[in-house]
Amino acid sequence: LQDIEQAERIAAGRDPDIYAQKGLMLHQMKDFNRALKDFQRTVAHDPSNASNWNYVGLCMAQLGNLGEAFIAYKKAVKLDPNFKEAIGNLAQLHRENGDGPTALKVFDRALGVDPSYVAGWHLRGLCSHGLGQTVQALSDFSRGLGVDPCHLACLNFRGICYQSLGAFKDANESYNALLRIDPTNICFYSREMALYYWARLDLPINRFNPDRDTHVYFKEAHCKRTNPRDLPNYTMQPSKVGVKQIGVNDRPPSNKNGGSNTTNTDHFQRLIEAADRLGGWIQLDAPGFLSNKRQHRQFGLAVIEMAQVVRAHWKKLREGDTSAKLAWRDVFDIAVRWRQVSEPNDPVWWIDQLAPEAFEEGFGLQTPLVNGQLRVIRYYPYFDQAFTLMKELVVKSSGVQGSAASEVRKIESIDQLYQAWGKGDFWVVSPCHSCIPGSDVIMEGTRLTIQAHAPNGYDFTIRTPGKPDRWKQYEDEFDYLWSKLEAQQADAILNNTDDGSLPDEIRDTVLQIFFYWVNFGPLSRGSASCGYAMLMALYVALGYTMQDPLPKGIQMDWEAILRPTPTVFINHVRRWLKPAAHNQADPLVELAPVSDTLPTLRHYMMALNAKHTS
Repeated sequence: LQDIEQAERIAAGRDPDIYAQKGLMLHQMKDFNRALKDFQRTVAHDPSNASNWNYVGLCMAQLGNLGEAFIAYKKAVKLDPNFKEAIGNLAQLHRENGDGPTALKVFDRALGVDPSYVAGWHLRGLCSHGLGQTVQALSDFSRGLGVDPCHLACLNFRGICYQSLGAFKDANESYNALLRIDPTNICFYSREMALYYWARLDLPINRFNPDRDTHVYFKEAHCKRTNPRDLPNYTMQPSKVGVKQIGVNDRPPSNKNGGSNTTNTDHFQRLIEAADRLGGWIQLDAPGFLSNKRQHRQFGLAVIEMAQVVRAHWKKLREGDTSAKLAWRDVFDIAVRWRQVSEPNDPVWWIDQLAPEAFEEGFGLQTPLVNGQLRVIRYYPYFDQAFTLMKELVVKSSGVQGSAASEVRKIESIDQLYQAWGKGDFWVVSPCHSCIPGSDVIMEGTRLTIQAHAPNGYDFTIRTPGKPDRWKQYEDEFDYLWSKLEAQQADAILNNTDDGSLPDEIRDTVLQIFFYWVNFGPLSRGSASCGYAMLMALYVALGYTMQDPLPKGIQMDWEAILRPTPTVFINHVRRWLKPAAHNQADPLVELAPVSDTLPTLRHYMMALNAKHTS
């Protein structure tokens, strides 16, 4: 880089190729801001260079400037209609922006230019997978492997697709093919879980408990994606499994109560249709979120099963059954199980069930708003709110007052705040106030963190460490709220509203449960989606549902995380979150219990993969 900069000084702007060479080097160093300036100089000198426009697009995309990236890629493709890499980058940008259908069409255009474009098949497969089109994704990855049988990413995701479909033998073969090429590949963890699932495919679903059965150090390594050779004291899953895998054309087997095939099929189909009706509510209308039909299905199935279990429990309580016990964690466990089964690429574990050392150290979630120089598409819309909160917490924690505090509040960039702090990487803690009557406990909400990230960037993240003392505080909140909700429904205060709307007392208790759950963040992945599932399930159990989707740009978990009390959160969301009484038949009334319709893991997976209803 120093040599190129020396040549740049000598040329004094007379050789634009130097800017292109320097831009390439800076791009490889991930210094996208500086690389962008050099590529912009090259296209200013020669606007007809498609390659340089492509690099302008890459830099813009990697900085999170999607609009400018779209313009640059389109200029590159207009200059060279057969520029498959630029077409592929344009398709990938549509995917990252959450527009899956357009992305697939543009990927097809790139592959039409060159059907042997392996990276195109891989990226198209990722897009299909992100849309919940598992069979199509499997085809895409297989097409890529037809060109390059040793393409590691295609081998990995072909295994993931087979595993999602319940074709565990085929998944195992794909993972093993990859591990023969690279014995340290993290697909080792997916293979082990595939073998675990396969061996339990026909066991009763209540005996399927990966958190209980899986080695704690395996789970920690799975989350951290560490070299599997470094995994201590782990006994691998048996490689020979005498259980028939699920075939593409398999029909749901009889349920545990027997009955005719017609009856079983009817119950199964009604459940699928109800799940698809409810499941779409989880879709966020925000940049970066693909409409994943598979995840919609699992969300709807989880909501129905959770709501049925909760409603049955409440019925026992109203009938005076003092032996009836159902803990809040039992209900969340249903959502966790559906999340684990639906997406085998994600390590979804309860954090308190990881290795004890990891739990003591505070293993937890980390979500970036800014990663180096990249503004993360999904979460950057909450940057202003999070950054304003962080500045206020810096003022409070440092004790500055008067004009000094005003100067902190005026800071406009991460770099300025980092320099003003002057002590290197740092974090501040957002407060999360207890709702237990008489309690003055202020729990640790989330840690707003800034870390320097070479070259010339910062990581701005939220982190939720799952430490034992913090865990106990949140458990106390849930124990209180769960008992409160049981008492509220038992008092039948649902009859106290004239217009049939959900009484404020119950609505607010359900929202409090959601608020503390997403601040708690007790799972290694999927905490937000499981929180949404509990929110919807409790409303459905009470006889209500969401009639309208969340407003454009709203992510309810972020709305909760960035507010200190459930009251502030509830006052904010109640303007647009209005559960309404079912305008048709109660979706639970017409359904057999999920535990009867889907009694085994095989049934679970067939429900996830059944044809989607309109």
